Parts: sequence; structure tokens; C-alpha cells
Amino acid sequence: MTVHNFIWIVSGNRQEFLSYVRRKEKLGLNIENYKFVYTADQFRGLDDIKGFYIGSYKSRPDIDDIKMAIAVTKSQKVLKEANFLIQSSPTLSSIYTITNLSTQVPE
Repeated sequence: MTVHNFIWIVSGNRQEFLSYVRRKEKLGLNIENYKFVYTADQFRGLDDIKGFYIGSYKSRPDIDDIKMAIAVTKSQKVLKEANFLIQSSPTLSSIYTITNLSTQVPE
């Protein structure tokens, strides 16, 4: 998984994105990290994503795919952090092992 400091912008179209970025630029903000979401596939392999929904994003034909990709990426981050906490704590690691053993279905 890869971490980028991009700010992902989900907008109805590229023109809305460009207008948004120009407004931010006029406020003196660094716009180099703003990225337009062309497709849900852009989130594959990312560890963490941050961004905004703007304009007519709801009218995009792929909005459900984009929302799903964002949800999957965020849930992967949570699972990774939870696994790290479990593995780094002897107490949590023991509880996790006991819970997993007790919830297994006998063959």
C-alpha cells in the first residue's frame, strides 16, 4: 500500500474541479496536491485518502463505485491499524487469539 499526501476532489466533472482549485489558488493555497478523481481505480493500492465531494458529484454515473472504493480503502486502513495494535499488545494479542479459537466452527 502507498501513502500520498494528495487531496482527492470528487466533482461532477473536470471543469468543476478546475474552478475549485483556482479558487483555492487565489486564497494562496498550494494546489499541487489537489487531484481530480477520474475513476474509482485511482484509489487502488492507496493506504489513506483524504478529500472532498464538490459540485454535482452526485450526478456522476460512477459515484457508487467511487464511494465503494473510498470505503474499502478506509476500512483497510482501520484493519491494518487494529492488527498493529493487537500484535503490539500481549494482552490484546491473547484476547484476539482466544476469541478466534472460540468462534471457529468445528468440522
